Amino acid sequence: MKKALSIVLSLMLLLVVVPVGTISANAAEDDVIEIRTIAELYNINNNMSGNYKLMNDIDMTDDVAVGGDWDFMGNGWEPIGSNGVYGKTAFTGSFDGDGHKIIGMRIEVKTKPSGTGTVYLGLFANNAGTIKNLGIDSTSKLNNGNYIGGICAYNSGDISSCYNKADVSSSIFSGGICGYSSGNITNCYNEATVLSSEYSGGICGYSYSGDFNNCYNTGNISSSNYDTIYSGGICGKTENGNINNCYNIGDVYSFLAKYNSAFSYPYAGGICGNNNSSINNCYNKGCIIAESTVSCSNSVPNSSLVVYSFAYCGGICGASSKDISNCYNMGELLSKAISYADNTYRDYTNHHYQSMAGAGAHSIIYVGGVCGNQIDGTISDCYNTKDISTFVESNSSHYDKKYISKSEYDPDYCYYYSENKTNGTTSTKTNCGGITGASNEVNISGCYNLGMATYGINGAGNGNITNCYYLSTAGNSNTGAKALTSTQLQLEMCMSEFDFENTWVIYKQTEYKYPQLRNNIQEIEKHLLSIDVTLPDKTSYIIGEEFDPSGMVVTGHYDNDTTQGITNYELSGFTGALGKNIITVTVGEKSAVFYVTVHDEGEWTTVKQPTCTEKGEKKLYCTYCGDLIKTEEIPAKGHTEVVDKGREATCTESGLTDGSHCSVCDTILTEQEIISAKGHIPYQNWETIKNPTCISHGEKVRHCSV
Repeated sequence: MKKALSIVLSLMLLLVVVPVGTISANAAEDDVIEIRTIAELYNINNNMSGNYKLMNDIDMTDDVAVGGDWDFMGNGWEPIGSNGVYGKTAFTGSFDGDGHKIIGMRIEVKTKPSGTGTVYLGLFANNAGTIKNLGIDSTSKLNNGNYIGGICAYNSGDISSCYNKADVSSSIFSGGICGYSSGNITNCYNEATVLSSEYSGGICGYSYSGDFNNCYNTGNISSSNYDTIYSGGICGKTENGNINNCYNIGDVYSFLAKYNSAFSYPYAGGICGNNNSSINNCYNKGCIIAESTVSCSNSVPNSSLVVYSFAYCGGICGASSKDISNCYNMGELLSKAISYADNTYRDYTNHHYQSMAGAGAHSIIYVGGVCGNQIDGTISDCYNTKDISTFVESNSSHYDKKYISKSEYDPDYCYYYSENKTNGTTSTKTNCGGITGASNEVNISGCYNLGMATYGINGAGNGNITNCYYLSTAGNSNTGAKALTSTQLQLEMCMSEFDFENTWVIYKQTEYKYPQLRNNIQEIEKHLLSIDVTLPDKTSYIIGEEFDPSGMVVTGHYDNDTTQGITNYELSGFTGALGKNIITVTVGEKSAVFYVTVHDEGEWTTVKQPTCTEKGEKKLYCTYCGDLIKTEEIPAKGHTEVVDKGREATCTESGLTDGSHCSVCDTILTEQEIISAKGHIPYQNWETIKNPTCISHGEKVRHCSV
């Protein structure tokens, strides 16, 4: 299913999905200060109004590791503008990342310098200028500050075409791009986990008067801890701005478990937790959860105890006081509130009939497919497709004490008393609707709902509902809304109040069969123009074999200039008969053909005889058409070994060792080695063969003993 807000938005978001950075510096080339190293990056502190351009990725991993050259007090990178105390001196210049990224940026505040107050963490502490075309990669991490964002902690300038993939965690304001913003953020996205104790957003934790355009979030967003918390796929809480063409597919979770506290207010929304900005052309596909548990006990004399557990949850907003238009939700929704009150105060001194101070526990949830609680503004041309889950529970108790006279006329007022723990006041309220959980004098128009809810459109309040529809099995009826069956909700004729010329469209050739918003399309209808076929691995067969489509790829070409692999095609034409078989691939009304050949195998013909050391080759030809069917190797025969007997060496003649050779090709396999002659070994005694005389020599000899 194609995930796009609209044809226009899809094209705009391409700027974000691909590596960012195609915008050149605004100033003249000789005014640009080029940055290539971490030292040059840090040197921005000395000229916070300069015009900078990043020339390459900067890997900080080793430099900001503990003990590294740029490790600030063991805490890692010191944000630009920190001034050594994690402050927020504003950057007022221009920084063009040129599509490059920061790698391994570690910021973990374990040791705070003297003079540190509020802690601002990010690549920049504070941006009041322009930052664009920059990324923070997933090996980076930022935590333990008050304001935290991957690009900057605090923003009052412009941020565009930037992304964050580093996990972010703070005590108050957390955002993938910035923690707090009163500026504009455009074409940015976050893919990381964002956590805070109070304000969490995929793009920004808290926004005051700024705009968000063409942004999205895929990371998980969560807030917990404070009595009031805000979590949103784009922003945790907004004031006086606009959110246009944004979406969220990450899970958003606001969870509060408060003990010895009288109330809790978690807000969770796919786009914004608590919204005071106009929202247009946005959608959510992530799971949204708002969960509140309040438990409190009290022993203060004569003091009653009342606790409240609220939960605000919506596919687009948990609560909103501004217009929401052209939006939809396809994410699961859960709102849960639990309250416990236990008043343990006892009074043992007053000898009169007396009841102890009371206790009350109240659990209230607001949950809607689009907005949990629409306080003001309008909701128009929106829809919800997912079921809504709810849970509420309240328990309270306190002590009663009643004195009973021992004697009706006892002048000493001597009393017995009994003490009982009894239930206090409890209430639960579920405000649940397919579009809004509750609305207060709000106009809800041109909307429909498919998800299970208590009410089909609006759960509670006096909202004015017009031209709305809901699935007849999805919830109770609302005045101004019409129940339809699933089949009817797929037909224009059954929704006569919808503007199908300008606002809505139903595509029959898509998986989603219900109305879609023309300016916020989730799936575009397309028509098949032609198909291409990549041939299967096997195109030659022997008679009797079955057709094998393995390796075949069918690709469709559509009228929206897209291509797509197709698996639901039909095959025909393979008969197994000798000769060419024409194979037809059919998809709807489109087809493509190719052929395979069926052969009748004859006998193998040896075209090269193998030798002792070389392989031979044989070929198989079809007796029907004479075509070559197969070629196979014939293994080499190997040598036929014959032993060449050796001989022993003598005193005067050399010998030979045993050897061998191939009797077929005469190749020597084991070469015979020469054994040297042994040489004579003479007897020790000489033998006289002629005795000497007075006038002539004698003669003696000595023979070899071998």
